[in-house]
Amino acid sequence: MTSRSTAISSLDSQAAAANRLQSKIIMDAPFGDHNPDGDNLLSGGAGADRLTSGAGDDWLIGRDGNDRLDAGMGNDGLDGGAGNDWLYGGDGDDILVGGDGDDILSPGAGSNVILGGYGNDRIDLQGQNIIVGGDGADRYSLNDFVEAVTTPDVIRDFEVGYGGDILDLASAIERVDPRNNTEYPWLLDPVQPFTSGLVRVVASGNDTLVQVNLEWIGKGLGYATIVWLENLAPEQLSAYNFNPPYHPLGQVSSAIGTDESDMLTGSLGDDVLSGLGGHDSIQGSDGTDRIDGGEGNDTLFGGLGVDTILGGAGDDEIHGDPFFWGGDHWSPAPKPGGADSIDGGDGNDTFYEWRGGSNTIDGGAGDDVFHYVSSQADWGGYEFYPDQSLDRLTGGEGRDTYLIGYPQNSPADVVTDFATGSGGDILDVSGLLSGLPGYIGGTSPFVTGHLVLEQSGTDTVLKALIAPYYGAEASLQLILTLENTRVDDLAPNNFVPPYDPTGNHGAVTGATGADSLDGTMDPEFVEGLDGDGILRGHDGNDLIEGGDGNNRLEGGAGGDVIDLSNVTRYLPDYVNGSDPFEAGLLRLTESDGDTMLQAKVSTAGFSTVLVMADISLDPFSPENFDWMP
Repeated sequence: MTSRSTAISSLDSQAAAANRLQSKIIMDAPFGDHNPDGDNLLSGGAGADRLTSGAGDDWLIGRDGNDRLDAGMGNDGLDGGAGNDWLYGGDGDDILVGGDGDDILSPGAGSNVILGGYGNDRIDLQGQNIIVGGDGADRYSLNDFVEAVTTPDVIRDFEVGYGGDILDLASAIERVDPRNNTEYPWLLDPVQPFTSGLVRVVASGNDTLVQVNLEWIGKGLGYATIVWLENLAPEQLSAYNFNPPYHPLGQVSSAIGTDESDMLTGSLGDDVLSGLGGHDSIQGSDGTDRIDGGEGNDTLFGGLGVDTILGGAGDDEIHGDPFFWGGDHWSPAPKPGGADSIDGGDGNDTFYEWRGGSNTIDGGAGDDVFHYVSSQADWGGYEFYPDQSLDRLTGGEGRDTYLIGYPQNSPADVVTDFATGSGGDILDVSGLLSGLPGYIGGTSPFVTGHLVLEQSGTDTVLKALIAPYYGAEASLQLILTLENTRVDDLAPNNFVPPYDPTGNHGAVTGATGADSLDGTMDPEFVEGLDGDGILRGHDGNDLIEGGDGNNRLEGGAGGDVIDLSNVTRYLPDYVNGSDPFEAGLLRLTESDGDTMLQAKVSTAGFSTVLVMADISLDPFSPENFDWMP
């Protein structure tokens, strides 16, 4: 085999001579002359050209446009120029110049010089080559280890780290994969090229040698160099510089974003991925990863390992399990992830638990939303295996919402800091109720027995009437534990839909100040007292009294009653007990789909005292108003 120093010296001389020849030919030769078996210069124009030559030492120049240059036999020169070009050198000792653009350079057999130029190029490692990839994230594709042993390549400017160059060994590994010789290949794990001993990286002076195990490929014993990376040490390489993305030394790989919106993807090993500022998308993979979104509204995905995920400041979307972008949608990973530790940080964050390990999730400050609590995941039309993990959820400061889906024999999750009462946290059971056998919408599940709250020591447990499979008899199943919570402290405002957890009908009363009061799905009295507020009756036949202040009243479904006694007492010439509508002191008008109650409080005319949003005038009747003191 030719020594590396001899080969490089020869190729360097060839490159220098070729550059001189290229300049001379371009200056002296007439464009367009073509002798199939002679020495030709073929030049394209501004469009997408296809230039092909036969035997002889030819020059093919694509110029602008996305060109295809095929030199055939001979010692040829190919210059793609600007554009995304495809260059094939064929047999002979060739020079391939990609120029600007994302080019494909395939040198063929021979001793070649390859200059990628500016752009993200793909360079096939065929023949014996000296390569300068140029600016951009270039991919060097190795198809066959056996061929590479006899014709190793030299890369002079390999860019390390995340977003750098990639040495793609996937096709070569596939050729020697032991799974090719087994009847059940899916039972074996994919080949990890470095820990298996198939490939290794070693230092040689200031350079790094990528070597293949000769015994593995049936070519003897020991290791042989397949790629020579100049002017870099093995420890400078990371998993991001290889495909498959494993770290050659088994170390942790790190990727750091910018203050812009970045997209980072982990390797098949252990990663540290930091988004910094901007609205980042970060995807973990295999291994034990640490993912930190930093500032901004980030989308974060854990991997298949035991990960630590930090949302940081901003309204983040955090998935414990990995998903993969399919071009227009996220697709699920083939198996669940590990037991993750997740901290949303400040902001209104959204969490998806999926079906991974037993996760610990802290929402941090903000109004957070937890999806698929104690449930089988169903997202984007995909059905998954049931979540077989028990998660511990801490909402943190703010009013947090826990969406409970159908459990499908999943373990009951635990909420460690559920805030009860008006303005407290929320258990959204609407998705759960839709799947309970025999449940009729609009009825209180606490009255029908489809949902049951029980005190268990210092904790409250929520149970649901569940059928383990279709057609089976339903029984109460534990679906959620609220630590250090008393059943008696839970209120309708802690549930969506807001059914009274006691099954009783009562009153909801505000305090002095601006209240936001929600009734239940049952009949009750909703009273605002002083201050400006929002009063909602929901379902049921409710009596809503705004009290002093400018209130917004929302009756909801059912035959609701609006108490006008605090309005009529301010009406001039009003006679107690008389109908203020017949007396011309009150009237209803409709505008833009809303109904407004207006009062004649002075000789200047009517003033709006109440707006009933999204309700037309037609359904109202005298039974909806009470003006008696």
